[in-house]
Amino acid sequence: MVSKEQIVQWVADGETDNVDFKAPMPFKESHRAEIAKDIIALCNTKDGGVLLIGVEDEPAVIVGVPDIDARTWEATKIHDYLRRHADPVPVVRVEKVDVDGRRVVVVIVNEFSGQPVVTTRDSAAFVEASVLMRQGVSSKPIASADAMRDLLERAIRRRADQLVITLGKVIRGDDPVPHQSPSYDAELAVIAPLRATTAADRNGQSLGWWQVSAFPQHEVAVTMTQVKRLELWRTASVNFRGGGMPYWDPAQWCVRHSDGQTRLQYQLVAPPRQEAWVAFDSGVFGMVRAMPEDLWGQVGWATNPNTLMDIVETISYLTEMHLFFLRYFQTLAYDGGIRIEVLLGNLAGRSLTSTEGFFMPSLMGARSYSDTFQYAYEVDMAEMPSRVLQLVVGTAVRLFELFNWDNEGLIQQKAIEQISRAGYRL
Repeated sequence: MVSKEQIVQWVADGETDNVDFKAPMPFKESHRAEIAKDIIALCNTKDGGVLLIGVEDEPAVIVGVPDIDARTWEATKIHDYLRRHADPVPVVRVEKVDVDGRRVVVVIVNEFSGQPVVTTRDSAAFVEASVLMRQGVSSKPIASADAMRDLLERAIRRRADQLVITLGKVIRGDDPVPHQSPSYDAELAVIAPLRATTAADRNGQSLGWWQVSAFPQHEVAVTMTQVKRLELWRTASVNFRGGGMPYWDPAQWCVRHSDGQTRLQYQLVAPPRQEAWVAFDSGVFGMVRAMPEDLWGQVGWATNPNTLMDIVETISYLTEMHLFFLRYFQTLAYDGGIRIEVLLGNLAGRSLTSTEGFFMPSLMGARSYSDTFQYAYEVDMAEMPSRVLQLVVGTAVRLFELFNWDNEGLIQQKAIEQISRAGYRL
């Protein structure tokens, strides 16, 4: 996390190769090309750098970004734009920091990890096939032999570092050849349509929804009977709130499908729970659920659909989700990397609320400015046991940024409580 003190120091030191000041602005079409140019240049610059949005440069002074503009700055939006204009896609992180009552948007840009970034199409700020880099306080195409030599030397060193890692694997007896992540288009084609039947109320009104999926990065072959698979997945389930993740109750109305040994699918529609999950022989696990907050009114709670998002429910579900994926892949005896994707929809206009009072004073005016949330990350199973808390808190922080609410201390406090309730020792 970037601290207030770090921002003050950057401003005091002025713009450099690695620090770029930007006047207050939204991340909208008229500014995106210029921002992309600076991000690509920072990515190609030694050690990467930061964009500070809400800082005037002459003289250097923090003026802040209005809340309505700060809400437009999301890493997913920036990545979407970069994906269409650069290869490889720079990795960025967005943080919003209050400095004496003024909000500064910090865009953190990592230095390229394998090869320099090249622009792939024309824009208002750069042309196709440009190699941009910070030169003083400007972002420009590389024009000198020395700058190009420096860039190439850094790329070669990074490749050499990767070679050292590979040789280390050979010495240890590990597989030195990188695996190509398998394609899971067929599994996604099954998971996504479940939203239509799961995320709707009894009147057919669309509800808020979660879609959570885990994808092993290496092939996993699961060949067992349907009964054995049910045993395995129920063994991995997490139950510390009385319902379980994933939920399983054969007495409720449900539909189960099995295509040979391809997948086992389950669906429950019984407010306040509406969810479906599907587990594939490839190891992929996907779940879709209607937001419980939208179903509370159907079981006697005074609430209307598509109006609220409860912090405690959200953190609890993220905790259940991460602990389940940990246990699920451990039960499969899978020890490689996994990619976790979290998607939410029908969020626009929702207000944050809490069934526990200690959150409430900080939630005034916390309302979603985006209709969707998308976040994906990779984690190695060897590291996941020690990173559960970090993953839960990191996902929650990014989700609640949509509501312009970023109290990481309270989020961590609740996550620790929920992880402890689940009987997991940090």
